Amino acid sequence: MRPCLLGLLAGVTLALGGCGMIRSIGWGDDVDVTWGLGGHRLAAAPVLPAPQNLMPQPVQTVAVPPAPLAADPRTVAIELAWKARQAGDDMTAGSLFRKVLTDQPDDKEAKLGLAATLLDSGNVEGAKPLGADLLKKDPNDPRVLALMARIDMAGGDLDMAAGRLALAMAGLPGNRDILLAHGVFQDLRGNHAAARNDYNQVLASAPDDVSARNDLALSLIAEGEAAKAIPLLEGANMTVSKPVIRRNLALAYGLEGRETEARSLLTQDMPAGDVESNIRYYRLLRSQRPRQ
Repeated sequence: MRPCLLGLLAGVTLALGGCGMIRSIGWGDDVDVTWGLGGHRLAAAPVLPAPQNLMPQPVQTVAVPPAPLAADPRTVAIELAWKARQAGDDMTAGSLFRKVLTDQPDDKEAKLGLAATLLDSGNVEGAKPLGADLLKKDPNDPRVLALMARIDMAGGDLDMAAGRLALAMAGLPGNRDILLAHGVFQDLRGNHAAARNDYNQVLASAPDDVSARNDLALSLIAEGEAAKAIPLLEGANMTVSKPVIRRNLALAYGLEGRETEARSLLTQDMPAGDVESNIRYYRLLRSQRPRQ
């Protein structure tokens, strides 16, 4: 593992998934039909002969499909929360997961989602009790194992994380959160090519996934490819406003000598003295890079 990797990855937003409104449109205008002849006298109408050989016409009916069942509010909230996580909106995701848990305190999906969201935002201590409860109730669930592996990695226990991630990958291959957790583990071990394979699997089905973009960018930075990381982080930064994304993008800019852009990002989240300390640190990192 490279010496600077842990420091670079310390601010990773791990992957751990906008609301709309439906407007009802009804017919609100009354139609007035006036029957009457305005008081005029009419002459008697002539009696016409009855039509001959007319067959009765069948009455056409239109099948009306049954009204769709109303979506379960809990299911809607969970789906929206996971989408918010994927978009990097931790606040919305956490709020929705908590709303479900207020009504259903033992809801497994909401607990799992909230724990993952807390990890996304860097609140490891808040995620720990939720993860422990989930592991106690379902110790073989691959997603729970991946969640616990993330907590292990945050605490520096890569050996425990390795065992859990191996089981998780075998039990639920292709799962977004498991792939991203496994990718971060590979980066921490210095296996950057394997890590990027995990991230790219996620991005193949969700190109705008903020966490996958961030993790892939950090993996590239760790191998000295800051220029390739910049477009990934710029896209993530346009999708969601998060300090961790801005810091990582500032790092990539700084490593490429784009200090004005780096300084502009850093000033959004830290005092001037800290901004200049970061700029000096980027210069130091540039000076230590091998010359091409």
